[in-house]
Amino acid sequence: MNSAPKASASTRSHRAGGVFTPQIDEQRDGVSTHRWVRRQSWCAGSVATFGASYMGYTQWAVAAELQKVDPDSAPDALCLITTMPDFGAITWDNAAFSLHNALGLTQMMDRMVHGQRLRIILSRCARIPR
Repeated sequence: MNSAPKASASTRSHRAGGVFTPQIDEQRDGVSTHRWVRRQSWCAGSVATFGASYMGYTQWAVAAELQKVDPDSAPDALCLITTMPDFGAITWDNAAFSLHNALGLTQMMDRMVHGQRLRIILSRCARIPR
């Protein structure tokens, strides 16, 4: 069975040692990564992306930019799993701020960056008598 080359990038995250600022650098970093992959000798020409949730969002951001400014570097296929192109819909439900949804996203991002720390702090706060 033939296996296509695979590449994985970790930019501005705890693994890469950079500063991770959600929804700010994904597009620029992803565009650079796509261009880098296409220049590699092992790249057969077709580039597809894969990812769920936040990684799906990053695919939308990168593909949209590359399609506008550099269609030859744009991905040939996107495999989007449980994603959305607009994070505003999560935090603003019917034009009202949704703290529950915003905190859920905050917890998810914190687990990616710091492990379980935020969940532990919030569970302790919930047990404090008022």
